[in-house]
Amino acid sequence: MPKMTSKEEIITAIRECAQQLGHSPNKAELKRLAGVDTYDLRKCFGSYTLAMREAGIKARTTSRMPLDLLFKDWAGVARKLAKLPTISEYESLGKYTMGPFLRQFRKWTNVPRGFQEYAERTGMAAEWGDVMELIRASCEVKIAQDETAAEWHAVPGTNTLVFPDQPMYGAPLGLPFMAFAPLSELAVVFMCGAMAMKLGFTMLRMPGTFPDAEAMRSTDGKRCQLVRVEFELESRNFLRHAHDPKKCDLIICWEHNWPECPLPVLELKTLVKQMTWELK
Repeated sequence: MPKMTSKEEIITAIRECAQQLGHSPNKAELKRLAGVDTYDLRKCFGSYTLAMREAGIKARTTSRMPLDLLFKDWAGVARKLAKLPTISEYESLGKYTMGPFLRQFRKWTNVPRGFQEYAERTGMAAEWGDVMELIRASCEVKIAQDETAAEWHAVPGTNTLVFPDQPMYGAPLGLPFMAFAPLSELAVVFMCGAMAMKLGFTMLRMPGTFPDAEAMRSTDGKRCQLVRVEFELESRNFLRHAHDPKKCDLIICWEHNWPECPLPVLELKTLVKQMTWELK
C-alpha cells in the first residue's frame, strides 16, 4: 500500500474509505484500509478531527462519547500491550481521539485511576481483571516512589546526588532577567515577556483562555501583524492539550520537540543563545 505524502492524497483516501464503509472512518479503519496513520494525520492536518473536517466528513468521535465505549477501547489497547498505554500508543492503536479523554479526566495521567473507579462502580472490573491489575501495579509503583522521595538518589549516568525534598531548577542561563532555564509554562510566559522587545512583540491581551495571547509582531520594521500565540514548555504539549491549530498562529516554547508541528514555532532555548544581553 503506497504511503500518503500530501493533504490531497489523504483527503481522497478518507473520502474513499467513507464511501467503502458507508460511514465515517475512524483512525483504525483509515490505517487498515488506506495506510493513513496517526503520524500522517498530524503532519498534514494537526489531528484526525481536523483532517476529517477538511475532507468534508463528520468525525465519528464526539465530545459526549459514552464513558463505557472509551473505557472498553482504552482497556482493549492496554490488554493488547500488556501495559498501560501512553498517548502515542493509544493514538496508534485506539479508535478515538484525545478530546473525549481529556474532557473527562483533564490529564492523560488521570485516565487509569478514573477508569479503575468507573469499572469498580459499574461491575466491569471482573471482566477486565488483567487491566485492573495493570492499573493497581502502576499505582503501587507511584506510591513506592512517593514513599522513598526523601531518600537521596544518583542521577543516572552521573555521580550527582539529588535531594528529592528540595526544589529543582533548570540549567543555568546567566541572563540578566532569568538565572535558570524554564521548567514550567508560566516560566516561558515570563521569559517571553522579558524578551518581547528583542523578539519584536507587543502583547495586546492575555485572556486566560486558548490561545494564551494576542500580540502585534513587527514584520519588517515598518509594519506589524496580529498573531495568536500559545505558550508551552515544550511544543508537543500543544498536541497533548488537544488544542486546535486553526485557532492559533504561533507556538512559543522553551524547547521544540514536535517535528511534525503544523504551526510555526519560536524556540526560546535557541534564541537566547543567539542574542546578546547587556547587564546594567
